[in-house]
This record gives sequence, structure tokens and C-alpha cells, in this order.
Amino acid sequence: MLRKTLILFFCGFVALAFSSAATACRYTVRDVAFVDLGDRAYQLFLFTKGTKGSALSAAFEDVATKVFADANVLAQHVDLDEAPDHPATEYAKDVTAFPALVLTGPDERALKLDWSISEKSTPEDLAQLLEAIVDSPARQEVFSKVCDVHSIILVIDGSDEQVNLTTLKMAEEAIPQVEQALEFMPKLIKHPPHLIHLSQKDVDREKVLLWSLGIDTGSNRPSQIALLFGRGRKLGPALRFPEDPRRTFINSLAVVGQDCECGLDRRWMQGQMVPHKWSAQDEALATGKLNFDPGNPLVKAEIDRIVTRGPGAEPTDRGQIEQLDKIFPALSYQEIELDDGRPAKEPPREQAVLEEPAEQAPEKTDLPALDKEEISVALAASPTPATVREDHVDAEANLPAGRWAWMLLAGCAALVLAVGCLILLRKREV
Repeated sequence: MLRKTLILFFCGFVALAFSSAATACRYTVRDVAFVDLGDRAYQLFLFTKGTKGSALSAAFEDVATKVFADANVLAQHVDLDEAPDHPATEYAKDVTAFPALVLTGPDERALKLDWSISEKSTPEDLAQLLEAIVDSPARQEVFSKVCDVHSIILVIDGSDEQVNLTTLKMAEEAIPQVEQALEFMPKLIKHPPHLIHLSQKDVDREKVLLWSLGIDTGSNRPSQIALLFGRGRKLGPALRFPEDPRRTFINSLAVVGQDCECGLDRRWMQGQMVPHKWSAQDEALATGKLNFDPGNPLVKAEIDRIVTRGPGAEPTDRGQIEQLDKIFPALSYQEIELDDGRPAKEPPREQAVLEEPAEQAPEKTDLPALDKEEISVALAASPTPATVREDHVDAEANLPAGRWAWMLLAGCAALVLAVGCLILLRKREV
């Protein structure tokens, strides 16, 4: 009887252990970025006047179907004379010459493409123009590396050469520090961030890519950094230097390898994708390297459950999100000071790295030297420091599902041991 009872308790303990482990999240923030949960597509409009049924409109629709077959871009021809009340007419307000191409993004921004197009444009001409919307040298490099690396650091030169050099040096120095932190991340990532440097002459040919990332391409622009990860997703807002503090850049890199159940603001996992192609071959390649299929419906359902709960899950305006991230760029939380009557203590190094200075230093034309230790501490630290969050004051309510599971497992293990000992003691008494 005793042996049977102990066997039953042991079987129950093992079953509980497996069920608890199954509830722990097996995806990281980087993994989630490879999954398309029905992201809004870019839209390319061909605006014409009085040319419905012309050779150009027919060729445009045919070529767009072929070029955008595996892309996150949809195409539509709109004749303003035939359909003056079409919802897309608002994007043609600044168009003065027709036919014209206008690209709109998921965030409702519009880009008028100053490319040569006319009624005499051949299908070959149209194919070349449309390919440039979803393909470019920089995007080829991004998608050839993104399945193997931690993230992509895109450095875009500005008008100040000295700031350009300092910003590029800062990005280069961060890469080996991230590499040292890879072994401490929840899931293996083979390689550190890959850096792509765009000089002044590269800006024009990467016009669509930079527009989709919110990069300032004006003549008097600052030096800028955009971070990409997963399936070409934008990681936080574009950073401007020397305006933005360097720790914003460091903390953004720290987000990528975190566990997706860590309590991180979910908006970090849903950054807008750049216009690109993603074929069945790309999907198969990603599946082999990620050890899960990002296109599998069961995977999508599980990740959708993760993304639609927790802080930042509610839909909101993208511009407001980026402004929130600008206020506290790395983790979208605010700290409040609690007065417990005790003398103030110097904050630990881990917390000091993630805190913004009380006063902003005057803007300089040069960036300070990068503190290597600062990067390692930020990357190793948890994305939610032990501070009171203004939007989630109850700390216990924000514990990750995996932590709850292991706490439950430990409690049940203690209960099993106690009951087993009690049974043994009673058996001896008999």
C-alpha cells in the first residue's frame, strides 16, 4: 500500500513538472519578430486621370501582381476622374503631374515617388520601378544576415562628418560587447549585431527603406541609427545623434534577446516591417535556423496570445508609441521615488545604467567615448528593473507565466515530500 501511494505521488509530481515547464515561454523577443500576425501591408497607388482601361493601368496591375507576390506591399490603380471619392485620394493632394506613384505605410504616412512613369512606360520599366520598392542593396544585406545575427545596426551618415565618425565608432564598439553577452541570453543567438553603414551617396538609392524607418533624409540631417531585427522589423524609434543619449542605443540592443514572457512592453515586439519580399524559401531557411516555423498556425496562435496580453498590448497610435519610447526609450516605464524615511543610498550599478540623468547636458557636436562596461551591464540586466512601474504597481500581477509555474512546482514538491514523510511515519507506528 505504501509503495502504491508513493508511486502515485511520484507520477503526479512528474506530470505537474512537465505541465509547469510547458507553460514557460520558449520564444524570445527576437523570435516573435519573425512572426507575421497579420501586419498591415504597405500600399502602392498609381494615380491617373481619365486613363481607366488604358495600357498603363493594365500593365501596372499585371506587373504588380508578379513583383509583389511574396511581398508585404499591395498595389492599386486609382483614376481620380472615375473615382473622385476614393479613400486614397487624400494621398494625391500634393500630386501635380499624372500618372504618379504614391507609397503609403501601415502608419498612414505617404511617400510620393519621383520616378519617371508615363503612358509609354513598358512592363519592363514598371517592373524595375516596383522592384525598387521591395528590394535594394541594403535590404539584400539585411535579409541575408537577419536569421543568424542578434540584430542589424543601420548607421546613416548626417551632414556633420565628425559626428558621423563618432556615431559609427560607438556602433562598432557596441558589437563585441553584445557578443560577450550572448551566452547569458535565454536562447542561443549565433552572431552579434551586424552593422550596415550608409554614406551620403547611399541615401538616394535607399530612399524607400529610410522612409519606412522614419529616417530624416533632409540636407541638414543628423547622424542616425535604426535597429532592425526578426523579419525586418523596426526596433524602437530611429535614434538621432548627438541629440539622443547613447544609453538609449545600448538599452535598445538589450531588448532583443529577452524572454517574451519577461513583462516587456509588447510594443517592442510589433515594430513595423520594412517593405520586403519573404518567399517560401526564406520561410524554410528561417525555420531551419530558428528551430521553429514562424509561419505555422499553431506558432502564430501561441505568439498572438503572448503579444495580446501584458503591458503595451492595447492598440494605439504609432506616433504616440514612439513619443513614449523617446521619454524612456529603452523600456517604456517610469520610475517614482518612494520615501520610506531612510537615508538615500547610492543606486546599484545595474540600476544606474538604465536611469536617465536628472538634467540633460548641453548639446555637443561630439559624442563621449563609449563605456564598454556600461553595455555589458545593460545587456545582462533584466528588462524590468526592481522599481515601481506607474502603469503596473502590483508587482505580483506582473510575474511572468514561467516564474509562476516554477513557484507552483516548488510548492507542490514540498507538499509531496511532506505527505510522503507523513505516510512513512504512520507506517512505522503501525
